[in-house]
Amino acid sequence: MDAKKNLTPQVTDALRATGDTLAALASGQMSMLKAFADSQKRTADRLAVVEKQLAKVLGDSDPEVLDVRKKRAQSTRFVNGITSALMRIQSLRLAKSGEQAFAGTVRNADGAQARGVPVQLMAIAGKAEKKIGEARTNQFGDFSINVPLSELDPKETWKVVVQDEVGGTLASQAVAVDTSKGASAFVPLVLQPSRAQAVPATRPAAAVAKPRSSKGTKSVKPATKEKRKDEPVSPPKPAVDE
Repeated sequence: MDAKKNLTPQVTDALRATGDTLAALASGQMSMLKAFADSQKRTADRLAVVEKQLAKVLGDSDPEVLDVRKKRAQSTRFVNGITSALMRIQSLRLAKSGEQAFAGTVRNADGAQARGVPVQLMAIAGKAEKKIGEARTNQFGDFSINVPLSELDPKETWKVVVQDEVGGTLASQAVAVDTSKGASAFVPLVLQPSRAQAVPATRPAAAVAKPRSSKGTKSVKPATKEKRKDEPVSPPKPAVDE
């Protein structure tokens, strides 16, 4: 089955917007994306007016009205997709001069954005690994870790990882960068099921109550009801002669 045929228009537009956004990340042309989104917004507004006027004359289900409505919806999807992408870019710290940015998105296995996930940047030299940066994903599931180029050894390799509470790897992605110049490397991560979830937690054994020793214990007599001082005293019963 061809996966492309199953993509909805919303997904297709989002993928196109994402591709344009990633290109803008590398070239620093976010202003061009914003200008394109603004032009699509004006197009959608103009088509909305045309659609309303045509519907009054031709009817709401006329083919020409439906065609205008389709174009308006397409422009609106582009606007929403690019606007959302620009908001995500602005929430990230892009690489400045003399820096290397490791930016990306963390998603769950079902594709949902993973918020508040700790992400670590590891430097690898032979069999030794060391953490050189960390971040936490924002409300979009995005993260960015900026490292000065002076701290990146060309002899090392790098990877971005997400681990669970017990040290199991939930996601890992190797990253190749050019340490001679700063740039922004995009790192997509998909979380795998946690190893901690697969192994049931061991419950402590239930404590067994020990019988108390009778030695040294005092027997407690049942409490007797005390008479109140103001309670009348019953007279003694007379003796009965047999």
